[in-house]
Amino acid sequence: MASKLDNGWEHATPVGGDKKKCKCNYCGKVVHGGITRLKQHIAHVSEYIKACPRVPSEIRKMGSMEDLLKGQLLEPSVEFHRAMG
Repeated sequence: MASKLDNGWEHATPVGGDKKKCKCNYCGKVVHGGITRLKQHIAHVSEYIKACPRVPSEIRKMGSMEDLLKGQLLEPSVEFHRAMG
């Protein structure tokens, strides 16, 4: 399970205080399966989830998208703290 410090949270918002459900900040899709599944949605890398139609290409293609999928950590965002209460 991904940490609340996972930098994928820069691109998502937890739904209902549950880290297993998150909403894409670009298209609004609610993803079940946690932040890793959402990162796959943003990066267009999984055959198991529909690719995000609204993610900016510079985000999707940036070198750090691979880092997102590797789960590199950083400080939790203000949005994460607000959503988690």
